[in-house]
Amino acid sequence: MGKLRFAMLSLSLIGMIFLVSAPSSQGDERAAVPPTADLAKAEALIKDIFKAEYAKTKTADRVALAVKLLEQFDESKDDQAARYVLLRESRDAAAKAGDADMAMRALDLMVKTFKVDANELRLATANQVVAGLTTPASALAAVDVFLNALEDAKAVDDWKTALGLVKAADAAAVKSKSATSATAIRAKVKEIEFIKAESEKVKPSFAALKTTPDDPAANLAVGRYLCFARQDWDAGLAHLAKGSDEKLKEAAAKDVKAAGGADKLTAGDAWYDLSAKADAGAKPAMQGRAMHWYSEAVDSQTGLNKTKIEKRIEELKTAVETKGDKGMIWSTIKNAVADKDLKEWEIVGGGFFKETYDEIPKEGAILIGFVYTTVQNGKYPGSVQPIFLTAKGEVKGRSYINNDRNASPVQTVKAKPGYAVGAIYTRGGGGFDAFQPIFMKMSGKGLDTSDKYDGPMIGGTGGGEGTLGGDGNLIVGIHGKTNAKGQMGSISPVSLKVIADTTGPGPKKKKKLKQ
Repeated sequence: MGKLRFAMLSLSLIGMIFLVSAPSSQGDERAAVPPTADLAKAEALIKDIFKAEYAKTKTADRVALAVKLLEQFDESKDDQAARYVLLRESRDAAAKAGDADMAMRALDLMVKTFKVDANELRLATANQVVAGLTTPASALAAVDVFLNALEDAKAVDDWKTALGLVKAADAAAVKSKSATSATAIRAKVKEIEFIKAESEKVKPSFAALKTTPDDPAANLAVGRYLCFARQDWDAGLAHLAKGSDEKLKEAAAKDVKAAGGADKLTAGDAWYDLSAKADAGAKPAMQGRAMHWYSEAVDSQTGLNKTKIEKRIEELKTAVETKGDKGMIWSTIKNAVADKDLKEWEIVGGGFFKETYDEIPKEGAILIGFVYTTVQNGKYPGSVQPIFLTAKGEVKGRSYINNDRNASPVQTVKAKPGYAVGAIYTRGGGGFDAFQPIFMKMSGKGLDTSDKYDGPMIGGTGGGEGTLGGDGNLIVGIHGKTNAKGQMGSISPVSLKVIADTTGPGPKKKKKLKQ
């Protein structure tokens, strides 16, 4: 077996996106899981080498063991049995410690390296972690990790796994003792249960449309599933328009006309009226669609119509925010990105860096957090990776490296439900010294600058300082300076110009730069 030795986590581990989808079976270059006998030999050797570490049962000791085993995976490239066991044991040690991020990191490397069932293992790992949770803080962190894994299952329509993961998140939320988190996750459980049930019922209808594309009953079933369960209105409206429910057909026609520039208030009223008598599964989606069109229409209205819309927006806000819908603004963001109707905020620091970079997801996204490391005992950021919320769920962007020498374990800071990154406080001179996300509540048209909280300060006190963003517009990307080696020299937000309510607070004054 390849020589096992201690080493810090390599840059490839620090910088990777941890939620890796399994490659398709076609062209799958992953290794087969080694024979049981080889795995047994590798396990015996590993447990003998790390006998002292395995004997320790405190939470911190188990996390330390998980880290050491993960380090060895990257150093043992010539022995597949050892690599598989190292990942499995790292995952199990982290799970026993209740460290969801570390457990899923080991698992996702296993999925990337070996021919295993990704979603089945994610669900099993999540349940292991739940059993190992002992503190509210670790439980709250686990909720975020499970919800990230949930997006992978949703992406491939694996609703059985998705339901299992969201139930694991629910169990973790209970252990977190956070009433807000528990309430939000329970709503998510109901949502996934509804989608799972609908996905089973709609399979025959999808099959029927292959041979009879104009079948009214099949179109109704498919349209309901796409619009109300999957929230894919672009695809679902065409089916509702051909369906057998006359009221839904009429609402779909008004919706399509509104999207083409016609009366948006009429479309909002149609979905609002239907939502009053809708079943529990369809009601939140209808309310969200009504909220979308009311938000689009309100500025063009006057008198009683304007007052009516404003009251209905307030009424619908709670339901929409529970679903994580936030006004159905994805198409607006996508169009603004395509038209380059964006604001690149000024850059603080990076004086020694001559190249530039930007990351603005074309599909439309809202910045909600970061994955990061630090170096020199937290003195500087080590690597920074943005987390975006899209119409299809959360995605992680590219990992930008500032300094990889003795980097700390990967950590995540992410907005609580209903909030997003509204501004970034950053420090720097010749390079990149520190940053701090400032989270703001999402409203129907942008961000509420009066409802905010600070994320952790990451880095030190060197260089000048500035608060970038904070004017109520959604942040949809980042930009900054880099060098020829690709190292990050600064970070600054890229925001929209068109969504924030212009009657709200004006731009936040930038902090005075220290010379």
